[in-house]
Amino acid sequence: MLGFYQAKAASPRPGGKPPFANSVEQRMEMIRLLKEVNEQLKQQNALLRSGKLRVIVGEPDKQKR
Repeated sequence: MLGFYQAKAASPRPGGKPPFANSVEQRMEMIRLLKEVNEQLKQQNALLRSGKLRVIVGEPDKQKR
C-alpha cells in the first residue's frame, strides 16, 4: 500500500516572496519593453527615410590568433 505523509505544513518562503514571478508584473514589463523598442524603431525608420544616414563599408580588421 502506498501512502503519503506530510510531517508539517508548507512554510512561507523567507521574505514572503512567492516562488514564481508575478505574471501581471511580467506582462507589464514586457509591454514597457515592447513600447520602448517600437519607439526606437520609429526613430531608426525616420533616420533612414531622411536620407541623412551615411554608411561606410570596409574590410574588417584582422584579429591576431
